[in-house]
Amino acid sequence: MAGDRGDKAERLLNLTLALLDAKRPLTKQEIFENVAGYSGKPEPMERMFERDKDDLRKLGIQIEVGGLDPLFDDEAGYRIRP
Repeated sequence: MAGDRGDKAERLLNLTLALLDAKRPLTKQEIFENVAGYSGKPEPMERMFERDKDDLRKLGIQIEVGGLDPLFDDEAGYRIRP
């Protein structure tokens, strides 16, 4: 169990750093491909990402969710403003 908490803490840190460094909102797919700690089947990764966003928000980290293209509202992007 202690390893699970360490893995989660590392994943949350990796996610925070990636979203802070993003010059534009990142799609979930970009996050899953580039942030260490996300791997496996799509459905469990989706649930993990939703829990991670909730955990970061509970810590007071503001995650912005917005469209990638101002003309289309098809896919959300995520980022944290510095």
